Amino acid sequence: MQEEISVGALVFNDNYEFLFLRRRDKKDYWEFPKGHKEEGEDELTTLKRELKEECNLTDYKIVDGFRRVSSYINSRNNLRIIVVYLVKTNQEIKLSDEHEQFAWLNKEETRKLFKEMIQKHVIPKYSQWLEIAEDAFNYLQI
Repeated sequence: MQEEISVGALVFNDNYEFLFLRRRDKKDYWEFPKGHKEEGEDELTTLKRELKEECNLTDYKIVDGFRRVSSYINSRNNLRIIVVYLVKTNQEIKLSDEHEQFAWLNKEETRKLFKEMIQKHVIPKYSQWLEIAEDAFNYLQI
């Protein structure tokens, strides 16, 4: 079994709204900014590259002490590991061609989105991502 590692972030703003991106190739698929770790990269290098590539984010703060990991077996029967950081920004979002829409969601809207994705796709990662989001809410005390 091959291992695939991605790094991403739950990005939030001053209003404690979280950034979600809708994929261009999968209209009902929302995700947080993330991407595959390239050879020779460490996690933070991947995170910074993906934030720049997917949302044009360059002005942000990585929240100290928050790093979570989820893993699951994907459709190619590979072990997919996703490392998630917590990032604060107030910068304007500019999407790449990979995504067609973004949304800033508050805590309740974030919960609702993940629960809808869990029901729609029945993919284990959404349950894990909901747990990570809940952990972020607690960490930020919101």
